[in-house]
Amino acid sequence: KAALPKGSAHLALWAYSDGKAHTVHVQVMNASGTRTVVTMGTVIAKGWSFLDVPLPSGYTSGYVTAAQVSGPTPKAGSVVLAGLEARI
Repeated sequence: KAALPKGSAHLALWAYSDGKAHTVHVQVMNASGTRTVVTMGTVIAKGWSFLDVPLPSGYTSGYVTAAQVSGPTPKAGSVVLAGLEARI
């Protein structure tokens, strides 16, 4: 798991896709231990895309506990995730 510094407002990362419309999801846990899934976005174009989304209210500190990629065809295609960061 990766820590979210206190006061975090956004999550950002780079995603490389083969162009098969993959959606990136990140699970976050707040300081109280409550978890939620944040959808970072769908990567449609082949190549690198920068995804930046606001954190839900109540998740301004805690941890990123998991990342998941889903797509139109299960287990088809490839995605690389890099540079996950919390932004204040």
